[in-house]
Amino acid sequence: MQEITQFGRRGLKSIIFVLNNNGYLIERLCKDPNIAYNDVASRNYSEIPHALGCQDWYTTCGELDKAMDVAGAGDVPAYIEIVTDTYAASPLSMKLHENITTLYNA
Repeated sequence: MQEITQFGRRGLKSIIFVLNNNGYLIERLCKDPNIAYNDVASRNYSEIPHALGCQDWYTTCGELDKAMDVAGAGDVPAYIEIVTDTYAASPLSMKLHENITTLYNA
């Protein structure tokens, strides 16, 4: 998060994506997915740039198409939060999960 402050301070027009799945997916895939440690308290992530002094940034947790249009225009920095299902995992993550399961069972 500290680097967001630097982006704002230097006037960089960055595009930052935050993938919010309510916790630590990789940890969920490694052992017991229901361990409370893996759950993260709900936060207002889209307000982080403003809290760090980046007042002119476009921030959203809304529709991706609109966010991409604004970000693509390049007029202002953008901070886009993408909310996914708690257990949504990429194919690579699932492959890692399969390999770790094999290792733990050895």
